[in-house]
Amino acid sequence: MRLVVLKKKSTDTNTVIIAFPSLIRRIGGDSVKLLREVAAQCRCSLKRVRRSRHWQLTGKAEHLSVLVEQLKEAENTQEFPFFIEKIEQEIAPYIQQSLPIRLAQIIATNPAITLAEMMEKTGCTIAQARLAREQEPF
Repeated sequence: MRLVVLKKKSTDTNTVIIAFPSLIRRIGGDSVKLLREVAAQCRCSLKRVRRSRHWQLTGKAEHLSVLVEQLKEAENTQEFPFFIEKIEQEIAPYIQQSLPIRLAQIIATNPAITLAEMMEKTGCTIAQARLAREQEPF
């Protein structure tokens, strides 16, 4: 008699799972090994899906954004444009949801910050930056 154990999927709303079909064929085995190491440093995991050729990246949106920044700063960035673009597309909704909160924190820590600096740090529009500035009590 076999005992079948079903794994529960994560119900954590902050966890993002990004699929990368045929990743090794796109960027090569050595690059995947490097990406796994960098992802582990950023508290994310890059794993194969069962025994297939497909891979998936799992992590919280904040950790994935740190991963993207580290990959952009690396000297061999030209190897990973597909990987970086796909992560940025997938985490964009999560980052936009927390944008007002991030803007409020930036203004609270530095009330003299300019709108241009806020736009550069968060990637928001000028209208969003002005709205956050107006809502913040002085």
